[in-house]
Amino acid sequence: MTRDPRQGARDVFWELHDTQRYTCPGCGASREETTAMHVHHRDGNPSNNARENLVALCNQCHLGGIHDYDVEDPRLTKPSGHTPRPSVSAPRPGP
Repeated sequence: MTRDPRQGARDVFWELHDTQRYTCPGCGASREETTAMHVHHRDGNPSNNARENLVALCNQCHLGGIHDYDVEDPRLTKPSGHTPRPSVSAPRPGP
């Protein structure tokens, strides 16, 4: 059985943070208020598990793309040259 490649980032991040008190910087949800916390790589490189490159977001903020444009938080600052993804909740253009 192979190890989940994302586990290294999780290990690094949660080693430094209290899993019981941590809240999502995007919406403020605690671990008890969400189905999952995702460890996000700020620079988009899943191999860069440097502590300063990792932030945990609730599943809704992470999958919804809120980390790309909506939150004013220095932990979520986008690297230069970053092109935001469109939000999954954004209306799609018509035909």
